[in-house]
Amino acid sequence: MDTHPDGRPRLVAYKGPLVLRITNTNTGASTDVDASGSALVEYRTDGSQMWRARGPVPAGWAENGGNMPRGLYRLDGVYSLEIAASGTKTLSMEHGTAEPLCPLIA
Repeated sequence: MDTHPDGRPRLVAYKGPLVLRITNTNTGASTDVDASGSALVEYRTDGSQMWRARGPVPAGWAENGGNMPRGLYRLDGVYSLEIAASGTKTLSMEHGTAEPLCPLIA
């Protein structure tokens, strides 16, 4: 939708439908996850990102990687996700849920 002066993306709109298969590579257990949400993503020159999203989107957090415990989640609702240049993520949920996916494939 918009680019930085050097041609790199600045503002990009994403929209489903999309279904992802999440697999535990140790056990082979898997589940299909609806990831058909939509997001407007701002890619900043410092490497950080701001996601403004609606509907289901998967997102993962590393240990000490932000304001959610380590794990993979299906975010659903209306929310924003700030991703620092370091990779640290901050979820701000306006209305919705963050469903842990790891227990589904344990």
